[in-house]
Amino acid sequence: IIPIMWGFKVSLTNQMAFTINVKYVGLRNYSKLFMDAGFWYSLYTTFIYSILNSVLQVCIGLFLALLLEKNMRGKSFFQVVFYLTYIFPFVATGWVFRLFLDNYIGTLNILLDYLYIFPERISWMGSFPLLSILLANFWRVGWSLLIFIGGLSTIPHELYDAASVDGCRRLTMIRVITLPFLSPFIAFQLIVSFIYSYQVFVLPYLLNPNPI
Repeated sequence: IIPIMWGFKVSLTNQMAFTINVKYVGLRNYSKLFMDAGFWYSLYTTFIYSILNSVLQVCIGLFLALLLEKNMRGKSFFQVVFYLTYIFPFVATGWVFRLFLDNYIGTLNILLDYLYIFPERISWMGSFPLLSILLANFWRVGWSLLIFIGGLSTIPHELYDAASVDGCRRLTMIRVITLPFLSPFIAFQLIVSFIYSYQVFVLPYLLNPNPI
């Protein structure tokens, strides 16, 4: 509560990082903010990004968890590989994808040119900024995968055995058994992912071709 109240107090002044003469300005900062069209545009864009990112993270994480649920060779290796992407720093991830999506030396443009799909170089970060950020953030799907792996371990295998005896197919089992049991995990991830997505700053800043 104390940091929130202190932040509100500072917002009523002209105080910046190194302001010496601090003056009370009232609601002037808020009036300038609400009259700025860029603020509303950024709020709208961030809202759309947060929804898309949360849904994609949950869907892809669930899909990967279902694939790795089976007793397959190298299961532990793939779990570790996917989770390692999450613990990479945002700065490292941002710079890797900045080079990957670069107009001239970007790996994606070179690959598309080599395959004769798009011979002209595409400015991904300039023309498709939202898609670029979603693509870069997809790299961190390991957190969602880890949550779903833990959730799948709580489902009794007897339910799958009984459904198999009754002749249920794999998709039917997922629909009537897996998804209902994972609904608390899905809700938790959607809420937390939306909150973190709305606070995003480092990744779009690093991908911005013309940073401020």
